[in-house]
Amino acid sequence: MRPPNSPPIHIALALTVVLASSLIVACGGDEEADYSGDAPGGATADAPQTIDLTATDFAFTPSKLTANISDPVTIVLTNAGNAPHTFTIDEFDVDAEVAAGEETTVSITPSASGEFTYYCRFHRNQGMVGSISVSGSGGADDSNPTESPADDGYYDY
Repeated sequence: MRPPNSPPIHIALALTVVLASSLIVACGGDEEADYSGDAPGGATADAPQTIDLTATDFAFTPSKLTANISDPVTIVLTNAGNAPHTFTIDEFDVDAEVAAGEETTVSITPSASGEFTYYCRFHRNQGMVGSISVSGSGGADDSNPTESPADDGYYDY
């Protein structure tokens, strides 16, 4: 027998189901922040990876970027500083200038892996540099496929 002031069982059961459902929805779907761009895990075939980069007097934020070989990357450079700045990567033949308070967009498609330095031509000596780490194999038409060990027919179970 239930106490005289308790709610009917079906109301208590419904409240329990609603509470459990709310907790399941609230706990799911969280992902860690990805400062390499808008598309988690890099670019898709339909959209390039987009990276928001801010230039101040005298630093880039973030100072470390990541990209994949053969994947297009769009860099949206915002100059939040008081002086003009550039976004320059010698190896990719990139040199974009942006005035104070302005924004510009730079598109690149890396064709080689490695660590590359980007910098402001005007303020490199003041430490206005960053790096972009490019990784990957370059897709199916890569001229240096990864070698696998020779199959000698012996299987070690």
